[in-house]
This record gives sequence, C-alpha cells and structure tokens, in this order.
Amino acid sequence: MTIPTQGGGTRAPKAARIAAKLQRLLACSGGASGQSFVEYLIVVGACALVEMIGFTQYGKTVNSDLAANAKHIEGEGLPNTENILSSLGADYNTAPVGA
Repeated sequence: MTIPTQGGGTRAPKAARIAAKLQRLLACSGGASGQSFVEYLIVVGACALVEMIGFTQYGKTVNSDLAANAKHIEGEGLPNTENILSSLGADYNTAPVGA
C-alpha cells in the first residue's frame, strides 16, 4: 500500500516506514548485531529487576523504622521510667518527706 504525495510520487505509510527502519537496524551486520541487542536488553532487564527488588526492600525497612519512631513519639515501647527511678532509691509518686 502506498500513499500519494503532493509532488506526484508515492510513499509507504508511517507504520511501514518505521517497521522497515527497525528491520534495517536489527539486521545491520548479519545476526551479530541482533544478538548483541538482545543480550543488551537481557542485561538491562536484569538490572532493572534487581533495582526494583532492592528499592522494595529499602522501602519496607524505611516504613518499619518510621512506624517504630511513631510509636516512640506516641509513648509506646519506651522503658518504664518508674522502675529505673525506684532502683535509684527515688520515689516520685509520693510527696517528699519534710516539705
């Protein structure tokens, strides 16, 4: 199928031109060019997969750390200060003697 142009000639549709350019690109110098292109795509895909796994794990770690910090801000998970003070001999729950 061809498309007429203003100059009186004809040309292939855009999709056919793109397909022809891709075929020329992949078949530049026999099968070696296509093979190295496929190898390149495999390496890039593997790197992207490793990157996605790493960022997922990093995100999980950051979320758990943020959740722990939020609990500490709310007062959960902190040490019981009453036991620490009583081990020092101080009892801050009663009024001081002599005051």
